[in-house]
Amino acid sequence: MIVVIPFFQGDSHLVSDLLDWCADLGNCPNHTALLVADAAVPWDTGRKLLSQAQQVFASASMLCTEKPHAEKWPAAANAMWLASARHIAAHVKEPWLWLEPDAIPLRSGWLDAISDAYAKCGKPFMGAIVNAQLNAKSFTYMNGVAIYPPDAIESVAPAMRDPQIAWDVAAAAALLPQAANTALIHCWWGENNLPPTFKPNATGRNAKPLAWIPKEAVIHHRCKDGSLISALRQRLGLKRKPPKSDFTVVLPVCNKDINCLTTTLTWMLCLHGQLPHKALLAYPADAEKFLGPARRLAESAFAIVESHRYRGSSTGMWPAGANVAWQSTAARMLSGSADWLWLEPDAVPLKANWLDALIYEYKRAGKPFMGPIVPGRGHMNGVGIYPANTAIRCPRAMKCSREAWDYAMRPEMINDCHDASNLIQHFWGVVNDSPHPFEGSPPHFATWHDVERWIPTNAVLMHRNKDGSLAARLTEHHENLNFNRELAARPALA
Repeated sequence: MIVVIPFFQGDSHLVSDLLDWCADLGNCPNHTALLVADAAVPWDTGRKLLSQAQQVFASASMLCTEKPHAEKWPAAANAMWLASARHIAAHVKEPWLWLEPDAIPLRSGWLDAISDAYAKCGKPFMGAIVNAQLNAKSFTYMNGVAIYPPDAIESVAPAMRDPQIAWDVAAAAALLPQAANTALIHCWWGENNLPPTFKPNATGRNAKPLAWIPKEAVIHHRCKDGSLISALRQRLGLKRKPPKSDFTVVLPVCNKDINCLTTTLTWMLCLHGQLPHKALLAYPADAEKFLGPARRLAESAFAIVESHRYRGSSTGMWPAGANVAWQSTAARMLSGSADWLWLEPDAVPLKANWLDALIYEYKRAGKPFMGPIVPGRGHMNGVGIYPANTAIRCPRAMKCSREAWDYAMRPEMINDCHDASNLIQHFWGVVNDSPHPFEGSPPHFATWHDVERWIPTNAVLMHRNKDGSLAARLTEHHENLNFNRELAARPALA
């Protein structure tokens, strides 16, 4: 059987993790792989993944879409599915499994089990047939992670008239009479901006323990945060693997804002579980003895956590104390090659994919600095992404004490900065009941209405909120099963 793995730059790290996990399960020596890349994926990324796939499968090849797709889901996914279906119909002519990067094998022999069941099912299509909700109405379809016949394009393509409708939804009426349901593929899509996560003591409507997945399943779809693979590795007694990317999330903290950091990290764990990235706790020497709870939360929220203790104390006044923290961290990051996000304790993630969205935009933009440009001031707010060599590129920012580093560095880097105000919403305070970029009282989110009217829907990170009220409102919204919210455009399972 051919395993087709589609990907774009934003989820290429998930493909690498998936292939690593397949290797841990004993490889797939009886099957071949086809990697299908969006045309915007850099060749070096595709080459590395192809080499990795060739170690897992009997053989592996790669193709890409005719043009890059900047559109959001599902248009790009539809294009990759069509490219795969055309290629297989014309050149391969074998059944194929569409395995998205967030579809996770659950045990050794998973692919043999799928292949054997398909040979016996007696129908050209085989997958998880799901009863779902679409536009507040009951809807039944075969989830896209499924097995397709060589000529699948003949049944599916005629239904794909609207690029904004996923192929599995668009072609549901045509596929269901030809499809066999299988318990081997377990599908739980979750909700819009609320993807599933797996953790032992699950809380929240998007979190489940490992035992929740039916025992007969050999693939679970979907899990984007790495938590399912981590849980499966732990069950098998395998060591947790370090993150592939050396991108680092810096968590600066001192005695004044430890409580703020613990609030933010607690919300992050509720939102998405552990992220497959490295974090660096940066703190002054006098904060060491108070860091225990924050450190434990960080170790749960990130794959690897390192510490950076610098000379200084928590008594420094702003901006001198903040400058020392940032300058010391920038000097530390010179020793490696990692780009880094300066994530202050009062910067609050809003969506489960917040970090992936930021990293993807950073790579897409192609500039060394990325963050929100402050209206009326013209500098990048400090909560942003920096290159490893920032300390060399910004000597003025490395020396300032009375002037905030982010304002001091403006002439040194602003021409090399991508404005990410659409993703990182920065506002300093509230003036006349409206957000203001550099004046006003610190924002307090008393109700969910404050969140809706002050934060744009496309933002994935908000800065700043120091009193924990934003995290509290987001947690309430996240866990309230009766909250009246708009249904996802894609079918969402109950």
